[in-house]
This record gives sequence, C-alpha cells and structure tokens, in this order.
Amino acid sequence: ALHIPHNVRAKFFFDTLDRAVDASRRKLIKANHSATHLLQAALRQVLGTHVNQAGSSVGPDKLRFDFTHHQAVSKEELQQVAQIVNEQIQHDLPVNAKIMDKEEALKTGAQALFGEKYGAQVRVMTMGDFSKEFCGGTHVAHTGEIELLVILSESSLASGVRRIEAVTRQAAFNFLLERHGQLSALENQFNLKASRLAEHFGRLQDELKQTQKLLAEQKTKLMAAASGDLAKSKQVLASGLTFWPIKVEAGEDLKKLSDVLANQMPESGLMVLHQQKDPHNPTANILLKAVHHEKLDCAQLLKTSLQGHQGKGGGRASLAQGSIAAGEIPAWLEQLSKLLCQ
Repeated sequence: ALHIPHNVRAKFFFDTLDRAVDASRRKLIKANHSATHLLQAALRQVLGTHVNQAGSSVGPDKLRFDFTHHQAVSKEELQQVAQIVNEQIQHDLPVNAKIMDKEEALKTGAQALFGEKYGAQVRVMTMGDFSKEFCGGTHVAHTGEIELLVILSESSLASGVRRIEAVTRQAAFNFLLERHGQLSALENQFNLKASRLAEHFGRLQDELKQTQKLLAEQKTKLMAAASGDLAKSKQVLASGLTFWPIKVEAGEDLKKLSDVLANQMPESGLMVLHQQKDPHNPTANILLKAVHHEKLDCAQLLKTSLQGHQGKGGGRASLAQGSIAAGEIPAWLEQLSKLLCQ
C-alpha cells in the first residue's frame, strides 16, 4: 500500500478546507455584488432615473450601496425597492457579461459608474432585461443564487448622497428569524397579536404624552404654591438671617422640592422643610438646606438642634436630612431659630 506521510496528509486536508472556505466566501461576495446591481435598477424605478451609484462595498457578510438622491427614502419606498429586487431574484434571471465598445454600450442604456474613467472597450453585465451596467467584478450566474435580500438601513452619507445597507442569502434569513423571535417575545409579553402591537404602542405613547403634560401642569401648580409658602413662612431673625420653615404635605419628595424652592429664592438664608410621614405615623421627616449661603453648616445645625428632642439625621454643610417625632416640631423649630441667632 502507498504510504502518505502524516504531514503531507495534513497539508492536503487544510488546503482542501481553505479552498472550500474561500469558495464559500466568494459565493457570498458574488451574491452581494450582484444584489447591488439589482438595487440600483430598483431604486431608479422607484425614485427616478436621477439615481446613480456613488460608491459601494461588498463583503461576505453584507453589502453597502451609496447613491445620489436629494432626500431620505421613505419606509414605503424602501419596501417597494426590496420587493422589486426580491421579485427579480425569484425570477432567477441569467447574469451575463459582454465586452463592448463604450459608446455602443452607452447607446444600449448600460449604466456607467458616475465619475469613473473607462477605456474604449467596457465589460457590460446584464441581468435579464432588468439591469445593464458597466462592471468588471465577479457575479452570480443567475439572480436566484442571491436567494433573498433584506434592507437593514437607509441613511444620509453626504449632501445629495444616501446609503443603503443590506444582507442577502443566509444572513438575510438569520436577520428575519431574529426579528421573528423578537416579535414573538413581544406578542407573549403583551398578550397581543403582532398586527395589534403598533396600535397598542401608539396608544401607550399617547398616554405617556398626556401624563407628561399633566406632570408639567402639576409642577407649575407646585411652584406657584411653593412661592406662596415661601412668602408666608419667611422670617428675618434677629441675626439678620432669613429663615423659611415650611410644612410640606405627605408624599412630596423633600429633596426635589427643596431644589425647586431654592431656585425661586432671591436672597440667602436657611430653608427648613418638615413633613409628617402619614396621619398614623408619629414621625416627621425634616430637611435643612442652605440657600445662597456658604457659611451655614446644615449638618452641624441639625445635630445640635436635635439635642433634647426625639430625632436623628445627618448630611453635609449645604443640605442635611433627618427625622423627629411630629409633636416635637414646634419646639425643635424654636430651638433651631435660637441657634441661628447666636
């Protein structure tokens, strides 16, 4: 028996594998390249004959096609383009190359790449009666080899130039399978058929806008009420410091409210917010905020003022928060104002 050394067998195996991988890669590139020709012809049908190729890139995973057009392509137009291309793929048009004199080729209606320099003779690629272009690249033998085209995106590249990215063959099927899975997940999550999802999300969006409008109105009312509270609660202590002790309704966020109020205060001083958690809870939340005043230390003021009262808390110089027995609030505020006069 003929003995083939191990290293020779290994080299033969890997060479064969490389050729198979390379052949598969070339097949994908051919499909994407031929798809750009179908895309251009379909775009000219849908958008107009002003469309010309302004560049392209084809690889094994996807294709990119740049073309001249003055505005964004609508979703309906993109769907129409994709439908036309896939119809030509299903027709399995023959793809042929022919060497012709350039002038003769132009007279037949063959499309030349804008700005490209050509010699006296050119290679013309035809795909049935649907597409005819100057091209020196490699292509499929029949459009059916493209199998399927899915447009991924359409965007602006430069003024008057648009870009389409798309996939073909298995990449297109994979994309559709992934989208189908995502759609099924939404159907299950919202217990709705796919045909009703758009209506459902549209209604949710309307409700969100209405809620945002109501919140904005409530914020305006809150700021108006807060302005009134500021005017009524304002005290000027013997030390000359302005002091704003304000009772806040349960449920309000003291920190957010303090920020809103501080923005309305033209003068410096100390703002104190107090709020009983609820009618059945004897504990109150308290907040001290220095307003336009860098010398006040809210954390130290809170710590000192709570001595002798049932309370606790902490924070930093500009803002401190804590809690105290609701019944202690009047005595605590009086003690705090005395500290501010020292």
